[in-house]
Amino acid sequence: MPQISIIVPVYKVEPYIHRCVDSILIQTFTDFELILVDDGSPDHCGVICDEYAKNDSRIHVIHQQNGGLSAARNSGIDWVFQNSNSEYFSYIDSDDWVHPRYLELLYTGICKYNANISQCLFLETDGNVASETVGEEMVSMSPDEEYLNFYNPHAWGKLYRRKCFDELRYPNGKLFEDVAIWYKLLFCEEEIVIIKSQLYYYLNREGSIVNSNWTAAHLDQVYAWEEQMKFLDIYGNKSVYEAALNRFIWVLINQMKQIKSSDSIGKDEKNKHSELLRKKLSRLLRKNRSLVKDSQNYHWYYEIAHPRLAWFYWTTRGIIGKKR
Repeated sequence: MPQISIIVPVYKVEPYIHRCVDSILIQTFTDFELILVDDGSPDHCGVICDEYAKNDSRIHVIHQQNGGLSAARNSGIDWVFQNSNSEYFSYIDSDDWVHPRYLELLYTGICKYNANISQCLFLETDGNVASETVGEEMVSMSPDEEYLNFYNPHAWGKLYRRKCFDELRYPNGKLFEDVAIWYKLLFCEEEIVIIKSQLYYYLNREGSIVNSNWTAAHLDQVYAWEEQMKFLDIYGNKSVYEAALNRFIWVLINQMKQIKSSDSIGKDEKNKHSELLRKKLSRLLRKNRSLVKDSQNYHWYYEIAHPRLAWFYWTTRGIIGKKR
């Protein structure tokens, strides 16, 4: 049986699927199996996956009704637990691709430090990579150090020991499912290995979940962050909590901006969701004012959280200034 199971969810990526799969098949580390999960893709992706499986015995294809990215990953995980004794998992999104030494270096890192998770750096790209030259520098660090210096909540770009998923699965039907479980994986570990090379190529494209028009489903990210904040509050590392707080503030503000520019929801719905996020931001700021970065210039946070008070403040300042 292979050492590594690679799980690739596949949905509406016909222009990209060949590059993804081909980059996996030319890995310098060859002791792997590839599970392609056709998540009810309406294009020719299912047929393409079957063609690959006919030509390479390491490839297995799962066809299922569309259930979303979490359901596809979970199907791959369950298939491995039922049909394989591989020791490691890796996830690759089907519109992305990886360096030929992706598996080799991630595997080397886990073995060198006897860790349960290794993680590489990634390159966000429009489809072109200037150079694929990589080094072999790697370092072991604590979960706190990873969270503060190399934070990457995505499922991809990592190698996990199988036991990490003995009882853990991605939340079905949710967007931003990576955010919901990465901290649970990370803070269960004593150390994590960082490969200091860009081995994973993340395609920034129109139509992806990250770049899609805002809908109420995007609130899944907010709820996942709220659960993470509760966990980190109990966890007790002030620096980690502060880093999470400032990331969460950015998430809230970014979503409010996306709502404002969205053309997929009406005015009333925009107002409802914007008010929900504004209240969440207001509560965060009241509770954690001293931890907000750049505290000398944080007034713009408050202008978003308390627009009426901000208007009153600036109007009053203007009147006083004129009198002077």
